[in-house]
Amino acid sequence: MQILYESAEEEVPCGCLKGELVFEELLETAEPVKNTCSCRIEASLEQLSVQAQNEQEAEVRAVVCVKGLICADCEEEIVTDALLRAPDPEKQANQPGIVVYLAGEGETLWDICKKYDVPMDGMREMNNLTQDEIHPGDQLLIVKGYAVDKEMQIV
Repeated sequence: MQILYESAEEEVPCGCLKGELVFEELLETAEPVKNTCSCRIEASLEQLSVQAQNEQEAEVRAVVCVKGLICADCEEEIVTDALLRAPDPEKQANQPGIVVYLAGEGETLWDICKKYDVPMDGMREMNNLTQDEIHPGDQLLIVKGYAVDKEMQIV
């Protein structure tokens, strides 16, 4: 750290102090951290105040923010059941033949497929999508009855 300061002396109107600020911080966790965990620690200087004591010394006060994030890999059973069913003919009869759909904020491809009773694979193929991620304002073509597997879909 280097501190430039202004002096009251006419011969040497300014000066420079060089030094190090050494500090130590211990981050404690509720549970022991395993070797398989990933850790990220960030330190940032929030405030710094320097006051010259004399030509050789300065009082330095600092507020340092230390943030830590520890992530552990774990397996969770998320999907517990899936129902395979034929498309609902009554629902499909009430849907328009072709729709150009404008994706809204917070909508997922899954939500839109459910709304229009269109399988995910069919929606991806119809719109040349390589992934399921869509953004607000994306235009999606929806064609009634279009499916890669026209017999069944997962609901």
